[in-house]
Amino acid sequence: MCLCGVDYFSTLGYQPSIAFEGAGTLAPIATLVLVLVTLLGALPIYCHVAGETPDGVGSVGMIERMFSGWASKIAVLVLVGFAATDFVITKTLSAADAAAHLISNPLYAGTMPGWMQGQMAVAMFLLVLLGGMFLKGYDEVVGVATALVVAYIGLTAFIVGMGVWYLVSHPTLLPHWIGEISAGRYHLEHAPISRTGPWVAIAIACLIFLKLALGMSGFETGVLHIHLVRGTTDDPADVAGRIRHTRMLLVTAALIMSVLLLGSSLVTGTDTLIPAEELRLEPVKGKAMDRALAYIAHGESPHAICPLFGRVFGTIYDVSTILILWFAGASAMAGLLNMVPRYLPRYGMAPEWAAAYRPLVIAFTVINLVVTWCFRADRPGHRTLDEKEAEVRRKHRIPANVPLVFLEVHYGDTSEFHNAPIISAKQEGDRFIIVARDVVSVSHTIAQIAIEMSKSGTPLDIVFGWSLGSALWLATEFLLFGQGDVPNSVFALLQKAVPNPALRPTVLVG
Repeated sequence: MCLCGVDYFSTLGYQPSIAFEGAGTLAPIATLVLVLVTLLGALPIYCHVAGETPDGVGSVGMIERMFSGWASKIAVLVLVGFAATDFVITKTLSAADAAAHLISNPLYAGTMPGWMQGQMAVAMFLLVLLGGMFLKGYDEVVGVATALVVAYIGLTAFIVGMGVWYLVSHPTLLPHWIGEISAGRYHLEHAPISRTGPWVAIAIACLIFLKLALGMSGFETGVLHIHLVRGTTDDPADVAGRIRHTRMLLVTAALIMSVLLLGSSLVTGTDTLIPAEELRLEPVKGKAMDRALAYIAHGESPHAICPLFGRVFGTIYDVSTILILWFAGASAMAGLLNMVPRYLPRYGMAPEWAAAYRPLVIAFTVINLVVTWCFRADRPGHRTLDEKEAEVRRKHRIPANVPLVFLEVHYGDTSEFHNAPIISAKQEGDRFIIVARDVVSVSHTIAQIAIEMSKSGTPLDIVFGWSLGSALWLATEFLLFGQGDVPNSVFALLQKAVPNPALRPTVLVG
């Protein structure tokens, strides 16, 4: 259960922050909806899959039986491709996330050499270390997963339990939260329903619960490992026993996660123990963003929840979080090692060595290292503003005494042509950042903001990066996706809106 659920359980490290970002103070209600969907939807389905596939082929194997000939092979290969991509992304992003937590720790930064303080180097080291664990043997991997899950779940349950106890022992907190959501104060930028009341709050939660990300790969990994589950003491291969025990595994993992999800949402998402502004990304990133439970563990809450919470306990919890995020990829690796050898060699899509355990571990580790290298141990296109500013000043020869204002533009519902963008501004040190959300056209938004900012002084220079590719492809990309040829579109809009060149913002591309 621990090996299959290590990725499932590790989502507690960031799920509470995602829940508040997507649902505001309706996070506990939306989490309840998510839990009900899991327990009444996903769990029964995978329990049925376990009963239908005691040989460990999982849901993909069930679909294979529904077809025949080439149709069956194509359907399976497509599904295996999706699953393998999901597992590889899960493994590499988990390692990158663990590396980001590790290098930001002051104790680590003060003791490790410089070459081990880069996110890519640490992430690749963690991936190699995880691959080495699998090369040593499955029993060792299961043992490490068990230790990490028990420690992390134990610490998380203690934090959640103390938080819930504090809420219960201070009876003014939860009634205040109920009153706030009954009055329609959800701390949401856009509520899908404008009216107020408890039933309206429940309806909104039912509409937005899908924003609460929760990995369920542990269910699929669980049914893929059914052939490794012991049936009975007398007959380990007993089919009925294997099915029964696998279903117990799935139910146990789902119940543990459901209780912790509901408890953590009450502790972190009610604007009580954690102030709402500490869970916001705008205008200034809150201290609890992406680390809601760690925020409480470090004793940063304005409420004295537990005398044990503080720097020492918080550091211990941080270590357990980093370790389980690192080992979350073990669940993905286990799924790959059980799925790929069943199909690719049999379909003629891979040589026979792909069915061997150790060569396959090495192959997947190399693939993960290549993916981590290509994406620089992060999500594509994401760079720090320091890196971006240094690049802009270098390419355009802008001296340090000339101020830069960064503009972030985020799409809204592009099918709605009368949206009013929501503009916010913030300052980080000497740098100013303008954020425009809920926009339909990036080009129109950039042009309009530049015109408004140029009315009270010297016209601005709008700096763009160069879009690589042929002119025809860039135009097609802009027509289909609204990106790729934005500078030309902004220039045309400015020419039309501001006929006087002396008053018109300048478009710079480089």
